Amino acid sequence: MNDKPLLNSASSAVKKPPKPRDERPFDFAQGHSKRQGDRKTVPAAVWRTADVNINRAGEGLRLLEDLARFILDDETLCKKLKGIRHYLATASAPWHNELISSRDAAGDLGREAGFEETPKREDMVSLARANSKRVQEALRSLEELAKLPGMDAALDWARLKEHRFTAYDIEKEIVSLLGRRAL
Repeated sequence: MNDKPLLNSASSAVKKPPKPRDERPFDFAQGHSKRQGDRKTVPAAVWRTADVNINRAGEGLRLLEDLARFILDDETLCKKLKGIRHYLATASAPWHNELISSRDAAGDLGREAGFEETPKREDMVSLARANSKRVQEALRSLEELAKLPGMDAALDWARLKEHRFTAYDIEKEIVSLLGRRAL
């Protein structure tokens, strides 16, 4: 990179190079960027809901990726699933502090509150279906959260929608491939 100052040909005044578009002020005391979707504008319950759905989607994607990788040996499916999983991880990384600080696993009503035990999976197809639904529902929840004021800076609802529709296609493909193998 050239370290020489940029000169304005008309006045010979020194110009500063433009800041990259994605550069945002960082609040070191708070540990997060000062932008629209920070703790000041987004309630903790919304961050908590986002956190739970990011985790839920990631868990389901990981299981589907394992099926595609180890059972189906399907590199294309692996790449699609890994792409969605990595998008969620990358998109949520700037909001790690908000997500983690809003987490309340011990106080989660769904943890032990008399819900029926998860049914056993009959076969790989039922396992794939259940985890596909988990991913699709989590992506839909995130998509809707992204439309809330303040969350639009944290989540891209249009991208989440694209990934959700990709997840529908992946479910169809994985279920079909597993069904043919009768696993």
